Amino acid sequence: MIRRSRRAAALGSAAVLLATAGVLVAVEPGEPSPRAAPAPALAATPVAARSALQLSGLTLDTGRVYGGHRARATVTFSRKAPVRLTVRVTASGLKAPARVRIAKGSRTASFWLGTSKVAEKRTGTVRVSYGKRRISRKLAVLPLPVLRSLSLSTASIAPGGSAVGTVRLSAPAQPGGSRVSLSGGGAEVTVPRTVRIPQGVRSASFRVTAANGASPGTVTLSARRGTVTRKASLRIERPRAQPQPSPAPHHPSPHPSPTHPPATHPPAPPRPSQTATPGPSTPPSNTPQPPERARVSGLLIDPDVLHFEGTATGTLTLDRPAPEGGTAVTLVLAPDSTEGQVDFPAALTVPAGRSSADFTVTNKLAASGPPLSSADIEASAGGATVRARATLMGRLRLMSMDIPAATVTGRETQQGRLWVMGDNTTSARVLITFAGNVAIDPIQVVIPAGREEAVFPFTWTAPDVETPTRVWISASGPGASFDRTVLIQPHPDTLVPHLESITLSPPLGRQGGASVTTVTVTLTKRAHRPVPVKVTGTCFIVQHGSPDIVIPEGGRSVSFAMNSTCYNENRSAYTISFTVTAADGSAAFTHPN
Repeated sequence: MIRRSRRAAALGSAAVLLATAGVLVAVEPGEPSPRAAPAPALAATPVAARSALQLSGLTLDTGRVYGGHRARATVTFSRKAPVRLTVRVTASGLKAPARVRIAKGSRTASFWLGTSKVAEKRTGTVRVSYGKRRISRKLAVLPLPVLRSLSLSTASIAPGGSAVGTVRLSAPAQPGGSRVSLSGGGAEVTVPRTVRIPQGVRSASFRVTAANGASPGTVTLSARRGTVTRKASLRIERPRAQPQPSPAPHHPSPHPSPTHPPATHPPAPPRPSQTATPGPSTPPSNTPQPPERARVSGLLIDPDVLHFEGTATGTLTLDRPAPEGGTAVTLVLAPDSTEGQVDFPAALTVPAGRSSADFTVTNKLAASGPPLSSADIEASAGGATVRARATLMGRLRLMSMDIPAATVTGRETQQGRLWVMGDNTTSARVLITFAGNVAIDPIQVVIPAGREEAVFPFTWTAPDVETPTRVWISASGPGASFDRTVLIQPHPDTLVPHLESITLSPPLGRQGGASVTTVTVTLTKRAHRPVPVKVTGTCFIVQHGSPDIVIPEGGRSVSFAMNSTCYNENRSAYTISFTVTAADGSAAFTHPN
């Protein structure tokens, strides 16, 4: 019977047959204990070697994160854990649990890395360890984006007019988006209380409207995020004076009143100088003037990122209310934009008394078109032209797959990376498959909605080969697929033969007296050079034709005879124990007789 080690007893699920440098050979549970019945099956059932369980990888789902947000870390083992395992975790500049549990039967476990808000970019480090194996990864912690500017589409508007304001951040908004508070203008100008900048976007626009009775002057608008405030000034123009009706001229009544007879005045003597020559006539001061034309003052598209085949609302503003009959506005695609990618009306009319009008913008990118594009729309009225940009999301498409190294070592863990582009409103799924002399199950990678990249860890579990082996990795995702070729170099341990099994035929007898058996020692691979075999123990004699037992170069096994020498008159059980050492491994046997 095989002697169980303390380690095997602690695991409770397997006993160790071989204990080598980096190799453990296990006997399945259910083998009889040393006090149980004899186990003749030992001679017919050699046990294959298995690689040692070790920590093989640590991956992060992102290389950088905004302060105050989290990143996800995943630890990976070389094979499934036979029992629940504990991995130690330490972190510098990051928040992490002290330990992570690997469930029985699992190879991976994930945990969160927390961060604190920072004023400038910092780098944190997380380390995991199991046994003598330690792996570390770095994570960049970025300061949250700050408010960079507040701008207006026009410098002045008339009472009742509108404009477009824009707030811009120093970097794309963090997950969940950024909110900016707006204020100022009092009763003269109206702005929304807040404006939201979506995740991954740097700017957002909003509408500014002057009251119909706004007093001429300058108002200051403020945008605030955190401790940063940005301001912009808007001038309210003086409205053009409307012509006032002149008083009717007084004419004496042709019918004098009997009570008050009309007064009579002698005619004035004529003045020769009154016979002036006719000259150019000057219009009276109360002559009506034409109304001032309304001009376009701003254009915004909300949202400015259009999903595939989606729509958005465009809003154009005038600097003053449209006059009687309305104001006609012309809409065109900017010359540097591509035709056919976006649809909108060619013209529209702002009704009289209004200072804005809405229209619909439709994403017309073809399914076979680019995954991402943009279109600039120009609006013209009253001699002014404004422009707004719409970002168009195409059909989601897998753009690339990155494998960090073209040459790897067997049993090495790597981290692949995938990129997608387009309308990822739902989670994108990419299937990773492996072909060639490699034993890795397919991997289903999920890229969360709103994200453009994802990482996937895997271990090169190639068979123990003596020469470099070329394998292929394929990624199949939405709209595209990619292939990569990787060269796997033999692991250093695989270049050294390991002790694979030892068989006894026939099994040693249980009765008192001598018994002879043939022992066969087998390696995991053919020997590159002669491998000596050493047998030590008690109650036996090795019968071999030469003083030394050697597995020859190019061979995998050697056999020799063993004669048990212990004798027990009472025929009670006694023990023959021996140890066989070959290459870098050894196996200890204890046989009850």
